[in-house]
Amino acid sequence: MKLALVRDAEPPLVDRPRLKSIKDLGLPGDADGFVKGLLDIFFERAPALMNDLAQALDGRDSHKVEKLAHALKGTAGNLGASRMMHLAERLESLGRSRSLEGEAVQILEALKASYPDTRHELLREYKS
Repeated sequence: MKLALVRDAEPPLVDRPRLKSIKDLGLPGDADGFVKGLLDIFFERAPALMNDLAQALDGRDSHKVEKLAHALKGTAGNLGASRMMHLAERLESLGRSRSLEGEAVQILEALKASYPDTRHELLREYKS
């Protein structure tokens, strides 16, 4: 029941205006290369960070959870992956407050569940 509540309260998968502004940062004639590079970094880092977060949660290492969630928040935020950014921010806060029981695990599961759809949306938006 709580996991559904975590998902229902989340922002959209992708902040399209944010992604457009990122596309606009690329050099003239190379905007696609710039965004593709950022996407590649996100697609490589996000799964690894989520795996590391799972291990840190299993080990009840609140400092590591905070640090890893902060890194994921930044990586997601850089591309406008707003739902993942929001969830990572919540997990970072729980790590900071050393509250790694129940809700933290549910938030990580929501993060993992949102990744495939986020990836799909980012690729779709990149190609448009």
